[in-house]
Amino acid sequence: MPHKDGYEACRDIREWEEKHSYPKIPVIALSANVMSVVSDKCAAAGFSEYVTKPVDFISLSKAMVKFFI
Repeated sequence: MPHKDGYEACRDIREWEEKHSYPKIPVIALSANVMSVVSDKCAAAGFSEYVTKPVDFISLSKAMVKFFI
């Protein structure tokens, strides 16, 4: 996304959902940064879950299963 980062995009999604009274869809952040500050920033932006890179199947599956069961 040339003009937005993931944080901005997620905030825009959450604003749109609220404005139109839609339920929150799952949005999972993927980041190469493992610092807790990034996790906090993701939560503040409205991400549903946070997964670090390199992404392995188990980590991604655990993040996704919360929203589909």
